[in-house]
Amino acid sequence: MYEATKDRVQWLLVYICEAHADDEWPIGAPVTIKQHKTIEERDQACKSCLDALGCAIPTVLDSMDNSFNNTYACWPLRFYLIDNNIVEHVPMPKGGAYNPLELDDWLRLKLGA
Repeated sequence: MYEATKDRVQWLLVYICEAHADDEWPIGAPVTIKQHKTIEERDQACKSCLDALGCAIPTVLDSMDNSFNNTYACWPLRFYLIDNNIVEHVPMPKGGAYNPLELDDWLRLKLGA
């Protein structure tokens, strides 16, 4: 979706605290990351994640006091879509998984595509 719409849509990914940090709430994932203690650790974890996923979406870091996460309840995952300065929140669906096609449908409606 990003590649298909980046010329018409401003995308921004906010990298927040680790949801399943190895030293807080480990889930036995193949990649383990300790909770960030410094902004430099958060930056390195973010870069490693983006590189591993091949993600090209413009990305910023939440502050170490987690102000963005605390304000917008991002954990474990949230999408916020903004149209003409109005935030349109896509709520967490039942079952805990987003259907990317719903985001695609919203973009198509807004872009008239």
